[in-house]
Amino acid sequence: MKMKYCPIVLFVLLATACSREKAPAPAPEDIYNSEGLTVITSSFNSSRQTMSTLYGNAAALKAAGDSIHQPGEDYRLVTWKQQSHPLWFGSNKNGAVTTVERITITVAADGKPGIDYELVQGKPADLPGRKERAKFILAQRPSVFP
Repeated sequence: MKMKYCPIVLFVLLATACSREKAPAPAPEDIYNSEGLTVITSSFNSSRQTMSTLYGNAAALKAAGDSIHQPGEDYRLVTWKQQSHPLWFGSNKNGAVTTVERITITVAADGKPGIDYELVQGKPADLPGRKERAKFILAQRPSVFP
C-alpha cells in the first residue's frame, strides 16, 4: 500500500522543487545608465546624506584630477540620495537620483580648451554657481585600484 503513494509523493516533490520565485530586482532609482562611460571616482557626503559617482570617457579618465584638459573629455557627476539598505543593518544604498551634472571640454573661440557645464537633472538652487561646480568636478582625483 505504501508503494502505491510513493510515485505521487515523488511527483509532488519534483513539481514543487522546480518552481522558482522571482529574484528581487533592483529598484529603478538605483540604476543610472552611464552610456558607456567608466567610473572615475565615488564619494559620499554624510551631512547632506548623498553619494556621488563621477563617470567619464577615456580622455576624461586619463586627465582626471589634472589641471590640463583637452577637447573631447566628457564627465558626468551623478548624485543620489542615500537610503538605508534593507538587507544590511546600518548601511546605506543609492536612493533616488537628485542631480546629474555634465562637463564637456570643447574648443573655445580663442582656440584654447573651454569648459561647458550643464545641469542635466536636478534643481539649480541646490548647487553653488556653475564655475564652482565645474572646478569641483574637474578637481576630483581618480580612484586607485590595486
